[in-house]
This record gives sequence, C-alpha cells and structure tokens, in this order.
Amino acid sequence: MVFNLKKHLIIFFIFFTGICSAYAFENTSRLKAMGDIGIAVSSADLDFFYNPAMLGFKESSFNMLVKGEFGDSFLLNGKNITMPKPYGNASVIFTGKRISANISDSFFLLDEIIEDDTRFYNAIQDISLGINYAVKISNFSFGAGITGNMSLIRPNIRISNSNRFVDLWINGVFESYKFNEDSENLNIKLGMGFSMYNFSIGLIIPDFYNYRTNDTSFKPREILSSISFGLYYSVPEYNARGKLRNFTGSLGLDLINVGDYNKLGIKAGGEFKLQFTSDYKLSILAGLNTIFKNSQKSVISLGLGAKLNKVNLNLNFYLDALSNLKYSFSGSYTI
Repeated sequence: MVFNLKKHLIIFFIFFTGICSAYAFENTSRLKAMGDIGIAVSSADLDFFYNPAMLGFKESSFNMLVKGEFGDSFLLNGKNITMPKPYGNASVIFTGKRISANISDSFFLLDEIIEDDTRFYNAIQDISLGINYAVKISNFSFGAGITGNMSLIRPNIRISNSNRFVDLWINGVFESYKFNEDSENLNIKLGMGFSMYNFSIGLIIPDFYNYRTNDTSFKPREILSSISFGLYYSVPEYNARGKLRNFTGSLGLDLINVGDYNKLGIKAGGEFKLQFTSDYKLSILAGLNTIFKNSQKSVISLGLGAKLNKVNLNLNFYLDALSNLKYSFSGSYTI
C-alpha cells in the first residue's frame, strides 16, 4: 500500500507539473488535433515520433520532456455539464540524436453503470515503455521502435456526480490496482522516411511483430495489410534572408492500412501558426480522421496551441460521426 501511494504521488506530481506548470513541444496533442497524423511528420520541434524513422531527421541534442493530459466528453444534463468518462496520462520522454525513449502511465474509465447520483466504473491504468532508434543515410532514414506495456485494473470504483472530481482522484487514482495478467504486450514497428527541404514522405509498418501474453504474432498478410504512407509539408519558419516569418504552417496526409480495404482510411490535417518570436507562437489546428468503410468512426478535430519559450499548451476538441463531443487539455515542460 505504501509503494502504491508513493507511485501515485509521483504520477500525480508529473501530471500536474505538465498541466499546471508549463509545457514545451507536446507533439502528440498537436498531431491529434491535425487528424492524428504522424507517419511523415519530420518537424524539428517534435520530441516523440510515431514513425521512428523520422527521428533520424532530428538534429537537436539530448533533452527531457515531462508532459500530462486530461480529457473527457461533454454530456449536458439540464444546465450541468458532467464528466462521463474522464481519462488522463503522464509521461516522460528522453530524446537524443537518432534515439528516444519514453515511459508513460495512462488512466481511463470503462463500463459505466449509473445508479441515481452515483456512477460505477472499471478503472484501467496502462503503463508503457518505448525505445526508438533511427539510422540516417543522406535524405533517407530507417527506424525501428519497440514498445512494451502492461495494465493494472481496479473494478467498480465509485464516483458521485456531486463530488466527481474529488472521487475521481481518491477512488480512481490513489487507490491500489491489481495486475491484469492478460495485458502484457510487446510491439515492434518499422519505418522509413525521406526528407528534402520542408517536404517529407514516410512509410510505416506499425505491427511488424506482436507478443501478447504468451501469444506471438508474426503474420505476413497482416503486416502487409497494415502498411501506411504519409506526406507532410511545412512552411519554413524563416525566409530566405533569415528573418522570422510572421505566419507559417504545415499540412499532412496519411493513407492508412493500404492492404486492407475494410480498414483503409485517411488522416489529414493542417496547422496555421502566428509567430511573434522564435519562442512565442500561437497555433490553430484542424484535422479529419476517417475509415472509408466505417464512417461512424470519422472524427473532426480542432485545436488551439500556444508556445511560450519552453512553455506550451494545447486545448483540443473532437467531434465524431455520432455527434459525441470530446475535449482534452495537455501540457508539458522541456527540462
């Protein structure tokens, strides 16, 4: 019990350091607002790359990023806005030249049961550790990523509508969890990228190899069906004379699961950025994420971002085809 309390106090500290204190380059929220793209994104200000090959184009030295995120859905109940399924995550990311590592702890609620003024959930914590490495040859880069994760579970947590936020932390976060024996997972993904000037192309095999609780999966047909491609273009932040542009932006397009017609889809998005200085910027982001054969999984996203030296904030909204409106607020800080 003491160990669990210490662990959750550390998670709590990291989470609120990320959200309340400051935030640097929090790319995952930024890219989620752009339709969850990432296959070909090679921007220099990213600290975590979905496609490990794109890490090869990052020239900056070692840094460490602490970040946190909180999200939920909007549910109107008379004049009150409740939080039906809140979630959060905290992570630490280490990034160097050609290599990165990250550890994260995610928390979310499942299986809602409503009884009068009280809601009961099954709570899940997912703990993951990932390592990415890339090799750059001229304008090409080749990368591999290994991610391992496991889950902890606590069933039937109680959250009252009248004291929702406090109950969420006391009953859902700080209480002890049990190890989910069927949750061990190891995934290997492979990627390739090409970058020239401000244009990049990416290819990724997201599930090259999977191990899940004594079940090894290496299926060539599934590997080929999951191959995905991406295109990305960003307007240079400086003009030809080295002067900072007042306005800049980027566009991205991913074609996912090209070998499986039932899962074939696109992710597309863009960012419009107002630059006051190189360290102070405001962004508007928008995106679309859809599967052609299942339009109910389509999501339209909109995000607002602010970079203040080493501080950055993102507020995102997501609207799916079933008219469910979700939001997330994230923050991080580069040390």
